Parts: sequence; structure tokens; C-alpha cells
Amino acid sequence: MSGSRGGGHGRWIALLIFCALTLLVPWRAAAQEQPLRIVVSGPHAAGVSGNAVGEADRRLETLLRQWIVNELQTHGFAVNGAAADADLQLDVFYLAGATRLTLVLSATEVESGGVVAGGSWTGTIDLALVNVVRQAADAMAGQIRAASAVSRQHPQPPLVLQQLRLRSADQGMAVYLSDELQLGIIEDGVLHAPFIPLQLGTQLQLRKQLDGYHSDSETITITAQYLDVELAALQPQIDWEISLSWMPQRWAGAAVGLRRYLLPERFYAQGTTQLSTRYRFAAGSRASSVLDTRLSAGGYLVALRNGFHLGASSGAGVTLSLLGGEGTAYWFADPYLNVFSVSAKWQFARFAPFIQTDLVYYGEAGTGYLVRGTHEYVSAGVLLPWQP
Repeated sequence: MSGSRGGGHGRWIALLIFCALTLLVPWRAAAQEQPLRIVVSGPHAAGVSGNAVGEADRRLETLLRQWIVNELQTHGFAVNGAAADADLQLDVFYLAGATRLTLVLSATEVESGGVVAGGSWTGTIDLALVNVVRQAADAMAGQIRAASAVSRQHPQPPLVLQQLRLRSADQGMAVYLSDELQLGIIEDGVLHAPFIPLQLGTQLQLRKQLDGYHSDSETITITAQYLDVELAALQPQIDWEISLSWMPQRWAGAAVGLRRYLLPERFYAQGTTQLSTRYRFAAGSRASSVLDTRLSAGGYLVALRNGFHLGASSGAGVTLSLLGGEGTAYWFADPYLNVFSVSAKWQFARFAPFIQTDLVYYGEAGTGYLVRGTHEYVSAGVLLPWQP
């Protein structure tokens, strides 16, 4: 991942102020008679080659390096001597977003190559970042001294994460360490994360994002130095749905509809067609067929993912009635206004059962068959996601 390219002049002015402040910090500890010798490698933008680093990043790296060296010197370490004479090597990486920066430090013993200290610290790129760098230096100094009470006589270093591979079937999914700091993108089913020296047992919270899917967060636990993690699949956003429903008032029939979401799973336009038959089961009754077609628009005022939805809609339609007779048949057309509809559904991953009540007004028409006025209908059904 690349460092930030567009922080603006204010970001660099702030960092210059931070660096100046560190030069004024009084020494917090006198140098030891034989201080541990540390050589600093970096800072490096995680996942970016040296050729890809821009001028803004070079200035950021210079400032971070000077800052970290000053802080380590205040802890009594001899910093940036000859690499061949150093006791420890400090590797510095960073992940920079538009307003936040994550600093990743790892200290290894030159002679054995064992990791003796490490961690990551995140803060905003403003005056508060001075505290983040000081906290990182304080923590690293404590870890180094705990593992290096006598130079070249280290106890077993703590086990840290060496390599993290994230796997997912969601091709192209971006994985973030925080709201702005991207670890990378799933390509060919895998993402090789930058080196983050987290101790085993640490929990890492990730945010996953992919166009056409609901963003989600996932927490993983670092259980091994070389870790492969299968990430949970993202849930696709619903753009189209098929509606299947049944109405007790027109029990001998059913309705089918097609819904298109103008805003995913929130506002929609829908067309519905219902076909049914009627018979009063009384002397002199005649069978009739009903074709009801409606166009409507609506939305959900309450929408909980994988949970309860409460919505409202309105529209207009026409009811065509075919009345059988002795040797002939009669057609009637009744246009109507769907004054108001209220619906409630419970959204599952692959379907959503719903119940809906409609207030319909039939006007007077020359070919009308139904009684003029308002009528209330209740229907129940299921919504099914559909990919055109």
C-alpha cells in the first residue's frame, strides 16, 4: 500500500513543528556507560518500492526517522552507529492515510536475528502524533531492556507475527486496518499483508469493502507466527427482487412483482400483477376472473440488515374483471389509486417474508364493475433477490 499523497502543506508544517518540539525535549535518561547500540532501518512506506515513493513521502520519512532517533537517544541508546557494530536493528514502517498514520516498529538482535521488541501505534497526523511517537519509543525501550538486560545475553524473545495471509472468495475486496489505512486488495483469492510484528494472542480488527456488497468488520486473533485466515464472505447488496404474494380477499389466485431498488435496499419502484378467480358459491353466481396490475414506489423508513424492515409505498393501477355469462362474457376495467401501503418484512440472507396492508380507492368509470370508494386489502408473501 502506498503512503498518502495529498495531505497538503498543513500536514508538513505540522510535522516540522513536531520535529522541532522533539529537539527541545530534555534528556529523560542519562546515557549508560555501555549503551546498547541500535541502527535504524527505514522508515519505509509499507508495500511501496523506493522508486514509487514521492517527494512528500520522502520528507515524511526523513522527519519520522529524525524524530524516532531523538526519542531513542533520550532513553540512553546509542543510535545510528555503524551497522556492523550495532547490537540491535530497528525496522520502521508506516501506513499513511489522508489524516491518520500507523507506525510499525520491530527490533531484532543483529547477532541472532531474533525479534526482541515490536508493535504498532496509530494516531492522527496533527499535534497528537507527537504523543504516539513518544508512546512507541517508550514501549520499545521497555521491551528492549526487558529482553536485553545485558547486551548479547537475551532471553527468549516474544513470538510475533511474521507473515499474514488473508483469503477470500470476494475478488477485488479491499481490506483496511482502520477507516483509512488499506492493507491491500484480495487478488486471486489471497492478500499478503505487510509485515506487522504483533505478539501472538493480539486481536486485529479489519474492515472489508467491495462495490456492490455491504461493508463489514471482522476481528481475527493472531495465533501463530505464520497465519492463514479465511475471511467471512461479504453479503451482496440487493438491487432487484421478485415478489410473490397471496391475498385472502382473492384467495383463488396469487401475485408476482418485480422490484428495482433506486437506493440499495432502501427506496424502490415496483410493478405487480395479480391473477385470481372469484365465485360466490350461491345460486345464480357466475365465475369471474380478475387481472390486477399496479405500479408503485416506496421505501423503508426502518431497515436493519438481516433484520426488521418497516416501509411505505403508494401507486396506481387498474383491475380488469372478466364476468362469464350465458354464451357471452363481459369485460370491466376499474382504475384505482393505491392511496397508502404499509409493509413489514424480516430480511434473511436469501429471502424476506413480508406482510402488507393496502388502502385502495376506486373511482367511478363508465366500464366499472367494482364499488366506488376505499377498500382495504391485506397480503402476505416473500421477496427473493434476483440478478438480471
